Amino acid sequence: MLTKSQKAELLEELEAELQDLLAKRQQLLWIDNRISTLRGLIAGAKAYWDTASIANQKVALGLVEPAPPSPATTIAGVVRDILSVRGKPLHVSELLEELKKNGFALSNKNPSSSVALAMKRRPDWFVKVAPNTFGLRKSTEGTAP
Repeated sequence: MLTKSQKAELLEELEAELQDLLAKRQQLLWIDNRISTLRGLIAGAKAYWDTASIANQKVALGLVEPAPPSPATTIAGVVRDILSVRGKPLHVSELLEELKKNGFALSNKNPSSSVALAMKRRPDWFVKVAPNTFGLRKSTEGTAP
């Protein structure tokens, strides 16, 4: 027969083993969830890539025209939209604020230079009216990007 201290020790060991197994079960549940997530990601990626591949093949075969890049996805395109809405030339610092408001934040060392350079590369869209201040060239005002 077990003494009182032996019973207590045995119960303590059983409790410790139970806690250990419960912790391992939690880890297994996490692993199962992660496996399910990864399977979903893989299936989604395969479906997306298959669709993209089919679209690229159609373009390569000349069955469809490639989609033109949207000007609104470039700095110059977004700036053109901003200047068109505002209707007047803006300083680069004002344009940076507007870009941030539109979710187009620049994370490089000198965002002002990036904006100014993007506009200088599109003389068909922009005209420099003062230092670091740009407006729309007359031929692009009011046209859709």
